[in-house]
Amino acid sequence: MNAACGQSELLPRARRLEAPRSLRLGDLVQMRWCALAGQLAVFIAARFGLGLQLDWLPLLTILTIGAASNLVLAVYPHGDANLRWVIGSVLLLDIVLLTGLLSFYGGHSNPFSLFYLVHVVLAAFLLGVRWMWVILGASSFGYMLQFFIYVPIHALHQHGEVATDLHLKGMLVAFVLVAMLLGYFLSQMRSALDSAREEIRSLEQRAHRDEKLLALSTLSAGAAHELRTPLATVKVVVDEMAKGSVNVERSGIDKEDIALLQREVLRCEGILRSMSGISGDIEGEMPHQCSLTEVIEGAVKELTAQQHARLLVQGADPWPVVLPVRSVQRMLLSLIRNAFDASEPAAMVRLVVQPMTSQIQVSVQDCGCGMSQAVLARLGEPFFSTKPVGAGMGLGVFLVKRFLSSCGGTFEVDSGEGKGTTITVRLPRVFRYAEAA
Repeated sequence: MNAACGQSELLPRARRLEAPRSLRLGDLVQMRWCALAGQLAVFIAARFGLGLQLDWLPLLTILTIGAASNLVLAVYPHGDANLRWVIGSVLLLDIVLLTGLLSFYGGHSNPFSLFYLVHVVLAAFLLGVRWMWVILGASSFGYMLQFFIYVPIHALHQHGEVATDLHLKGMLVAFVLVAMLLGYFLSQMRSALDSAREEIRSLEQRAHRDEKLLALSTLSAGAAHELRTPLATVKVVVDEMAKGSVNVERSGIDKEDIALLQREVLRCEGILRSMSGISGDIEGEMPHQCSLTEVIEGAVKELTAQQHARLLVQGADPWPVVLPVRSVQRMLLSLIRNAFDASEPAAMVRLVVQPMTSQIQVSVQDCGCGMSQAVLARLGEPFFSTKPVGAGMGLGVFLVKRFLSSCGGTFEVDSGEGKGTTITVRLPRVFRYAEAA
């Protein structure tokens, strides 16, 4: 089930990687603002720095249209299904505005015709091959119009060394600006692609872990199913022995031994239930009302006598709760046993329970050596364990997190090398299946 869930999450997220991302749209908006500011700056430099006689009206009209369209693009929903068409339309509008701007200020002799290339590159990255060809055709047509429809600038169209020098300097400025824009955007593209590759790699690793967990879940559920029948037979025999229906005097088995067998059979049943629920789900267990004290006592009764002596429980008041009790007890028992494993053989483990208005907070504190940042970063990954080989499968914290996620709870860790570890979980006092997400 987990692998299927992981793969189902992988597909829509992979599709999102193919679509224009909000980061790219934000970069486009920012680039358009820079382009508008650059056009105004070049106009001012040409009119006042070079003394060219240029009309203000065409520039202000084109800047107004560009600014208005950019404001609309900035507030447009990034997740809209028509976003690709919107970006394509904006690029076509920019080509029209650039064509108009060049036509009013020199036409084909204006060195800033290089900016047509920016739109082609943006279309190739943001919109794909088809839109790239559309933008390339529109840019080529717009550039071609500069040879037929334009308002000449005397300093650019006259022949001579001065005009040539002015044109070459304009081409240099245009080249620098185009190179800066393309370099910035391509660097952003590289960063976005690297992030996408890292996200895909993470999703693949998660799907692989889910497949392993699914295989383990299937094996555990099958083993639990096969073991239930012989265990039920043993339970019946032990119960009959306890009732005196079976003569046990000749075998030398006393009542304490029979009681021990009964407890061990119940323990095996609990283990089989855990194996059936190893996928981390709640097993369909219905929540029922009980006291918080009963929940805690039911969890710690599975501990050995030595562990009982080392466990200090604080704050287990008889507050009423409505919870899937067995699942909560398994969660607490897993955290307590991990704390014992991390502590020295004679060190105490503290279980602090704090009832709140709508939640229950439980903290498990050990006296171990703590966890490094590298271990904390991987805590909760399935099959990751710092215990010796054979001492655990690395699923305890993972299943605890799965359970808390399913009931709207939270999981926090406070640890550091040399200071021990405190794990704090919070879960609702009244469990509702609607909270499972």
